[in-house]
Amino acid sequence: ATAIKIASPGVVDVYQGNELWNYCLVDPDNRTPVDFKLRENLLKEKANPADRDQLKIHYTMKGLLFRRKHKELFIGGDYIPLEVRGPGSRNVIAFIRRHGNDFALLAALRFFSALNFEKGYSVNSDFWNQTELILTNDMEYPSRLQNIFNEQFMDIKKQTLRASDLFESGCACMLTNI
Repeated sequence: ATAIKIASPGVVDVYQGNELWNYCLVDPDNRTPVDFKLRENLLKEKANPADRDQLKIHYTMKGLLFRRKHKELFIGGDYIPLEVRGPGSRNVIAFIRRHGNDFALLAALRFFSALNFEKGYSVNSDFWNQTELILTNDMEYPSRLQNIFNEQFMDIKKQTLRASDLFESGCACMLTNI
């Protein structure tokens, strides 16, 4: 949900103190004490996304920094939902934010209880058997995009992206050409 709300249209709503997992059964209200020292140390050390406890602060930090650096993409940019096809399509949400030739493609998991996780929040690749994101035909895509969350590159060879590639190293990715 963190990656989705950061890339979605509108103002990002992140409650102070909820940069880490919060297992509370009520809405956050900013009245509980926040361990700022812990958060500061995690940010200084560059939070490790392979560590389950640091995953949310990693996505928050990377996503908000990218959003701040590319304001025009998120303030005045288009929102383009993407189609997902295949047996795992119900478990994926995906969309593009576009402004001119710049864009960011967000893909994230949903309905986690149906997923079989392996190490580091990656889903067993067999689950994604032929599940693909369908890229819109009205855009030109570069042959290579970079994931802002892990800085790895993904080659674009056709108008589809395999879910097994998108979620190989985590539960969300934001691919960009900028």
